[in-house]
Amino acid sequence: MDKKWKCLCCNRTFNVKYRLDQHLLTHTSIKMYSCSRCPKQYAKKASLELHMRSAHLLIKPYRCVICEATFSRTIELKTHLVTHDKEARYSCLMCETTFVQKIDLLRHVKSGIHAATGTGKINTHTLFL
Repeated sequence: MDKKWKCLCCNRTFNVKYRLDQHLLTHTSIKMYSCSRCPKQYAKKASLELHMRSAHLLIKPYRCVICEATFSRTIELKTHLVTHDKEARYSCLMCETTFVQKIDLLRHVKSGIHAATGTGKINTHTLFL
C-alpha cells in the first residue's frame, strides 16, 4: 500500500515524501533559481531548466504526429492534439456556438459577448451542455 503525502496548501497528493517536499517549494515566495536571460525566478532547479529549454533554447522534443508541430512539454502536445479533433464538445447555451476545447468556451464567455447575470458575473455553470 502506497502512502499518500498531501499538500496542505492545494490538496495535491504524492506517493513519496520527497516529491511533496519539492512541491511545497512552489508555494513559497523563496525563489532560489534565477534565469540568466530574463527576470524569471523559480523555487525549483527543474522548473528553471524547463524554462530555459522552452523559452530560450527553444528545445521542443514533443512532435505532433498529425501536423508535426513541436512542443516543449507533453501537456502542450496533449492540449494541441485536441485541436485536430473536429468534434465540438463544448457549447455556449447563450448563443449555441460550439467549441472543441473547454478553454475556448471559457474565453468566449469571459470576452463579455453575452450579458452578465444580475450579480455582474457570468454564470459559467449554465453555459455548458
